[in-house]
Amino acid sequence: MLTLSPHRAAGHRSAPREMRQLKGKPKKETSRDKKERKQAMQEARRQVPTVVLPTLAVAVLLIVVFVYMATRPAGTE
Repeated sequence: MLTLSPHRAAGHRSAPREMRQLKGKPKKETSRDKKERKQAMQEARRQVPTVVLPTLAVAVLLIVVFVYMATRPAGTE
């Protein structure tokens, strides 16, 4: 015996929010999607000097300090 949800049993259909996307076919980009994509790219470009460069500088500094500490001459006592 099959059990149906109350909505199906009453004959109600849920309204689809978006059309179902079939596999293998790319979704056509709407103007809203294009605008959102452009804003995301602009935000990524804006984050380069504020996030990426300082992070890269810290990584390089840590490598330099590590190499210096590993290769410094031993102190004579």
